[in-house]
Amino acid sequence: MTIKEIAEKSGISIGTVDRVVHQREGVSEETRKRVQAIIDQEGYRPNTYARNLKLGRHYHLAILIPEYATESHYWDLVGDGINKAGKELESFNVTLDLHHFRREDRSGFLSVFQEMMSSQPQGILLPPSDSEVMEKIKNLEGLPPICLIDSAYPGFPAISTIAQNAYDGGYTAGKITRLLTGLPGTYVCMQIHPEAYNSRQRALGFRAYLEKEAGNTVMDVIPPSVEAMPDLLRQKLSHNPDIKGLFVTSSITGEVAAFLKSQGLKQSLVLVGYDLVPENRKALADGSIDCIISQRPAYQGYTGVYQLYKHVVLQQEADANVHVPIDIFFKENLVDTID
Repeated sequence: MTIKEIAEKSGISIGTVDRVVHQREGVSEETRKRVQAIIDQEGYRPNTYARNLKLGRHYHLAILIPEYATESHYWDLVGDGINKAGKELESFNVTLDLHHFRREDRSGFLSVFQEMMSSQPQGILLPPSDSEVMEKIKNLEGLPPICLIDSAYPGFPAISTIAQNAYDGGYTAGKITRLLTGLPGTYVCMQIHPEAYNSRQRALGFRAYLEKEAGNTVMDVIPPSVEAMPDLLRQKLSHNPDIKGLFVTSSITGEVAAFLKSQGLKQSLVLVGYDLVPENRKALADGSIDCIISQRPAYQGYTGVYQLYKHVVLQQEADANVHVPIDIFFKENLVDTID
């Protein structure tokens, strides 16, 4: 039903109906109720998109993600989804402004965020940083609507969060690792970014599953950097020859696989990790990795942009939580893409 049809049905002018629809003044209470009754009965919703085009409105959304080519190119995949959404929304007067930060530089995240804010975006898309930074952002005045991807962050006032349940992902990894080893024993959980909420939750889930069974022990291995990983892992393996399996909570699983292969250690270990990035795909295909859990990075980027569009441009309520499936890949079911 159109405004014109509502006007004809109510016997009220189009201009008056338009004022009721857009909640403007200059309409008697009796007339407003009469028009509203027809709107409620017919399920009319104003075409915000058409109205915005008619008024020539432009929308500026800011994106903040880690630099491309970092974290085994995971964020390149997120960027693919963001860019796809951006191209689709160009004709709707929506512009995306992409910014990058280095995860190791915590002060840099806040600095780039403040730089973004100076351009007065109408919406922001980002993955959560550490708790100190997120608390500072939460307390800033004049925050536009913010959508989170990659990880949830409890207590942050995001309009939408597009993420996998990290605890369940880690729990699933524990179950898969134990099934593949077939034996109780010592297991390793490796985190590169333990300050990240999703990494901590994956580690908790992994431990929770394995420690249900007597005879299992979980060791945490937290290298200060990717470069420090080989020496630290070599030390742990030499001191604990009974290690049965290793879980990596992030996309660097391929680098761990390459190290194990170079040391002739892979045959005695089950390796399970995260993210279907190119290096991990290759290692999964050749047997250097036993299983990969994917969290659909391109889908997250694409959906995050559209949740902002829905909220900012269409003025509709965004989906508070968009749950990303826990996709499980072995060599035998490896596919080209799932995004």
